[in-house]
Amino acid sequence: MAFLLRERGCKYHVGFSTDIDEGQVEELLTDYGEEEEERLIREEWNARHKRDRVISDFYLWDRTKGKKRPLLEADPITYEEFGALYRRRLNIKDNDIAAVARIWFKTPEQRALLDNDDTRFMAVLTGRLLDEVDKLVSTAIGSGQEFFSWLDNDYKDELWLTFKTEDYYPIKDCLEREFIRVEEKLPWLKKSHKSTKFLDFFVEMAIFLDIGVEEIKATGKATARKHDIIREYQREKLIGGRATAKTISGVNQKIAEVNEILDDRLKTNHRLTQSEELWMPHRGDYCIRFFKHQARSVIVWDEMRRYQRRS
Repeated sequence: MAFLLRERGCKYHVGFSTDIDEGQVEELLTDYGEEEEERLIREEWNARHKRDRVISDFYLWDRTKGKKRPLLEADPITYEEFGALYRRRLNIKDNDIAAVARIWFKTPEQRALLDNDDTRFMAVLTGRLLDEVDKLVSTAIGSGQEFFSWLDNDYKDELWLTFKTEDYYPIKDCLEREFIRVEEKLPWLKKSHKSTKFLDFFVEMAIFLDIGVEEIKATGKATARKHDIIREYQREKLIGGRATAKTISGVNQKIAEVNEILDDRLKTNHRLTQSEELWMPHRGDYCIRFFKHQARSVIVWDEMRRYQRRS
């Protein structure tokens, strides 16, 4: 079964939880997998108590009132919307989220104590990798802040992360040295993450945490995008110079000023303008936009917050 799962592109981790037994997995691996999934969704939809059980695992954020609102108390959702929630819910594993959160929020000393109690935790090694994730992400959300700082802030809908290949090397180094030891502790890990699939590491992490993610690819020439955002900031009087001038003097100095302002904006809930969005992927080798779904997972939020409070 493990071999078949991997051959079909699935991740197979010994000891990690799943609500689907092998019989159900075999059905989903056949040519009729999509039909079987549709049948299961329809079955849950038609049974009120099952439908409500899935919906109750999500909440909406009421920005005006500044509080969470159970999705069950909102307007009825469509069958298509329920299907999307059902598929997301299958990917959310309570025990796995808790296991990662338990290590993520602890100090190196606390992790060492976990390992002293049970070496199977691999808490020190796993925590070191998660710390490197936070260091990289902190460049986008503010020095010293963790990825959960953004995840926990319902007012912040997006997180843009642009980085160069060498910025990923600390994560890559951890994976190369300790992959065998940590792969079963972080369910989203793949062997390719230690070689070339740097972006995929964050995509898989986002899926594990039930947040949206998309790769932003550079379009157009970097020079043109650079000039566009410089002129936009000049029109807004954010930097010096005339936006209507035929040529832009001191381009390097001006784009440095632009990037500094843009970095400050990214740490708030500022909605990027078109020029800013087009410039972002030109700032590094990789560019990702994390975003929170309109209907957000109660389980992910509860488990992460629970272990944060214990630390």
